[in-house]
Amino acid sequence: MYMISRGFNKGFFICTFCSLVFILLWHACHLEEKNSQGKLLAQKHCGNCHLVPQPSALDRLSWSKVMSQMKREMEKAQYFVDSLEWITVQQYYFQESPKQLPLASGKQKLAGNSDWQMQNRGIVDENMVSAITMLDAVTSNEVLAGDVRGNIFSITKGGTELVDSLESIPMEVMRSEDILFFLAVDNLMPSTKRTGKIISKRGNEQKIEIDSLDRPIDFHISDLDYDAQVEFIVANFGSTIGSANTGDLSIYGYDSSGTFSLKFKKEMPGAVRLQVLDYDHDGDDDIFCLFAQGQEALFYFENNGDLSFEEYLLIQLNPEYGSNDFLVADMDNDEDLDIVLTNGDNGDNTQVHKPYHGLRIFENQGALEFTESVFYPIHGASRVLTTDHDADGDLDLIVLSMYPDLASFPEEVLLYFENEGRLRLAPSYVFDEPDDKWMLMTWADLDSSGKKELILGANQFIQGVLVPPRFADKWRNNAAAVQVLSIQ
Repeated sequence: MYMISRGFNKGFFICTFCSLVFILLWHACHLEEKNSQGKLLAQKHCGNCHLVPQPSALDRLSWSKVMSQMKREMEKAQYFVDSLEWITVQQYYFQESPKQLPLASGKQKLAGNSDWQMQNRGIVDENMVSAITMLDAVTSNEVLAGDVRGNIFSITKGGTELVDSLESIPMEVMRSEDILFFLAVDNLMPSTKRTGKIISKRGNEQKIEIDSLDRPIDFHISDLDYDAQVEFIVANFGSTIGSANTGDLSIYGYDSSGTFSLKFKKEMPGAVRLQVLDYDHDGDDDIFCLFAQGQEALFYFENNGDLSFEEYLLIQLNPEYGSNDFLVADMDNDEDLDIVLTNGDNGDNTQVHKPYHGLRIFENQGALEFTESVFYPIHGASRVLTTDHDADGDLDLIVLSMYPDLASFPEEVLLYFENEGRLRLAPSYVFDEPDDKWMLMTWADLDSSGKKELILGANQFIQGVLVPPRFADKWRNNAAAVQVLSIQ
């Protein structure tokens, strides 16, 4: 009886174990099948608007926020998904995503760069607040800064002076002969109200040239059709508020009545940055435009000379990458133009530090083909400028982070990349930690010495980065608003 009972227990255990293994295998296969279906459905539905993101791009908590946002965006676009299919997509992203994002690979222990020296001469004005929205060189030795109150300051060798004001918030300024053109908005926050405008100022005379722009971020002036009259090229970021997402690249030119009217429009949300140059060397200016807002796309518009354009998509990144700035420049000295791009916008609802934020260089392969040859991870990378700091004949880079990881990498706020040739970059930091929340930067030779100074503008109103208390206290008590760095 004992022997029979023992054998029965052993058999029962084996059967139970096998059943458990079978259930686990069945569950794993079923889960794998569900995830496979989720992946196919993500390609079907998400791929209609942008590149399909990988689950590994965000942590699970962030995906829950993104899924809610995407559902609203699809309904806004009148794109409706079967509820069961949407649940399957959600399960795919939740189950395949990490609990938290990994650290960025490829980071180096950086050294400080002693060639950059802070200049404290006349950079603080009692009328200036640490909410700089505009910072542009209008001559080789003068920079105009604008703040959220509409004040306009002139920064020269002699210091900083309040010289003008606008009723709107200045975003960009350009000079054409003796006229200053300001790009301005009434509200920095997303809104369905089209309050953007271009204001011309000649002496004391002020005129609104164009109004009702859709949250413009950047603009440029060029005579695109060689009629001896300028056109305005405007990057309208637009808004996600309202029944449909808005935004576009627009071109305005003079009509027969002597006023500006719309001549060209590329409708796409998130137009954020422009560069205008004669890329194809045919004698007229072409346009590069970067679109964010999930599109993450850089377009080239080849000018036909009559305000019509051939459109080419050069680069497209995943929707979570947060592209925000670029420039077209010959980085490898091979006499063609490459593309330098920063992606690090972190002001949305997924404010976690992302390992794929950083500096990227896309090498020109000819025939409008560009391949990514360089990636250096930088949390919140936001602005990039070129310089030949070491005077060796090739272009170096300076990168500003608007959304840095202040707790772990405070030195990443401003990084200098020495170009050692063949797209080899040697990074170093300018600050061991920032003394304000830097957002904008530009070059100018303020003292006409032949060496440019780097001018920084701060904005403490911009959200999207966790600020440790010691930085918040420091910035509040010692805000510089605008700072000048000279290169020794």
